[in-house]
Amino acid sequence: MAESYIPLYRKYRPQSFGDLVGQEVVSKALCNAIELGKISHAYLFTGSRGTGKTSAARILAKSLNCKNGPTIKPCGECENCQNIAMGKALDVIEIDAASNNGVEDARDIIEKVQFVPVSGKYKIFIIDEVHMLTSAAFNALLKTIEEPPENLVFILATTESHKVIDTIVSRCQRFDFQKITTKDIENRLEYIAKEEKINISKEAISLIANRSAGGMRDAIALLDQASVLGLDGAEIGVGDILQIIGALSEDDLYSITEALADKNASELLLHLNKIIQKGNEPLLILKELIEYFRNLLLLKSANSLQEVRNLLNITDNYLPKVEAQAKKFEAIEIAQIIEKMVGYEYNLKNTTNQILIIEVILVSILYRQDILLLNTLEKRVSELEARLGEGNIARSPSIINPPYIKAPEIAPKSLPTIEQTPSSKNLEIKPEKQEILSSSVEVDAPSKDEAVSNANTQKKATDDYKEKAWADLLGILAPSQRSFYLQMAKPVELSADKIIIAVRNEIWLKNIKESNKLKELQDATKQLYHKDIPIQLITFNDIKDTKKKSIELPKEAPIQKEPEVQRVSNIPTEDDLADFAEIKKEDTKQAELPQEGADLELLKNQPYKETVDMIVDLFQGKIIE
Repeated sequence: MAESYIPLYRKYRPQSFGDLVGQEVVSKALCNAIELGKISHAYLFTGSRGTGKTSAARILAKSLNCKNGPTIKPCGECENCQNIAMGKALDVIEIDAASNNGVEDARDIIEKVQFVPVSGKYKIFIIDEVHMLTSAAFNALLKTIEEPPENLVFILATTESHKVIDTIVSRCQRFDFQKITTKDIENRLEYIAKEEKINISKEAISLIANRSAGGMRDAIALLDQASVLGLDGAEIGVGDILQIIGALSEDDLYSITEALADKNASELLLHLNKIIQKGNEPLLILKELIEYFRNLLLLKSANSLQEVRNLLNITDNYLPKVEAQAKKFEAIEIAQIIEKMVGYEYNLKNTTNQILIIEVILVSILYRQDILLLNTLEKRVSELEARLGEGNIARSPSIINPPYIKAPEIAPKSLPTIEQTPSSKNLEIKPEKQEILSSSVEVDAPSKDEAVSNANTQKKATDDYKEKAWADLLGILAPSQRSFYLQMAKPVELSADKIIIAVRNEIWLKNIKESNKLKELQDATKQLYHKDIPIQLITFNDIKDTKKKSIELPKEAPIQKEPEVQRVSNIPTEDDLADFAEIKKEDTKQAELPQEGADLELLKNQPYKETVDMIVDLFQGKIIE
């Protein structure tokens, strides 16, 4: 009768502490404890699957019960060592807590504890998956684990230590088994392949190591499964391994990610359907993409490749291409894509049309309108700050100009003056001035429209100076403070002696006074004028109530007709122009002042409209009424 086949993961199970791969710290600690005679009554081995917890428990049992023991190098040839290796030792009892998790099973253990060892020096209980025990079973074992009989050792193994109650953990010596590095797994697989004469390529071994997630048992089991493909002498390659595990090739993952990076929806959908036609499930595709984007995130976030090389699930042949592809994304963008994919994974599991859903998922990620594109945002902010600093704000596709624009100062035109009398009846003109008067009346005398234009020009020059000074003042502030004053404040008076600034309402006025905003504005003022200038803060309503100079909004008010005044000539005097400007100012006050309770309507008009447009364009949003 042919000898029964032994799976490779059992055949090459570690038989001594020196055989434990990737757990040097645990091996050294246990060996030192044996040599010093400091054997604890309870151990807790925790770690992910396939990292050597149960193997280490059996090695410890052999070291304690070997005929030559306790020893760190069990002979493996004595009766006790062989029985432990085959699971037949009377003094080493292995219990699977997944199927023996009740209080009655715990009481059975307590009864067996009372018996002394038969052939070895210690009676050892190895409880695998101990986290599966019920609370009642844990409580039943609690006293026994705390104060066991002499020469009794409990070894508890679990993949989920957080489910073991704290009172049990506190009574054990805990050892955490780390995931085995990809390099260590590759070396072990190459050794086994050589011993078993398995013809497999190095790239295939590397793929197996990457796919094993740090578990040696899983890696050896996959190698065992792939070994049957090489019976005809052909070399086992990467494609064979991908077919066995049903995973996507690196070509497929790279192509899909490239389409996502380039926002090529057509290429994305065509390649996705080719992958599905090969028999790959949509849920598997999504999981593979999550793992692939994890590689991109590691490459994007690390200072150097050497820092994360052992964490990457990428073969050496594809590493340069993936490195170049990572440069097409921002780190925050990759993190948000992974977050969205993980959220979509639940929806994909609970749908009846997975193909349609994964197409929708990937297309939504491709356009990713709700994902922050950091490089675009930074570019826009930098452009905006540069324009603010230069005072050259021009409306462009990417930036909407703020409500102030630096403009050159315009000197008001000088106005001609002549001596006038209240009425033409008493008008006396000296002979030497007669020629000048006649010439002025016929050539230089401005019309009524020209007088209005001159008054507007003089007023515009004053306003331009105020806006220019306001722009220079805001240019000194930090971007966040600058944005606040752009939206919530307007200058009323700006000079080297006095500054009056109006704020939208009392809430924002209180906010400025209670925060550092006012201090920063004072510092900026001192930097601009080279001296301390008192700053007075008022609200828009204060301007309305006290009849102070209003904040001019870019909104044209109707021009009132100039009152009829009898005069000898068409040349207006300076007093006439002042009266006209006062009339126009009084008529436009109500149109310029924001009304209480009309914040939303105010936002739709100048000066806030341009600010709102700037913010909406910058963050790609919209106003919701």
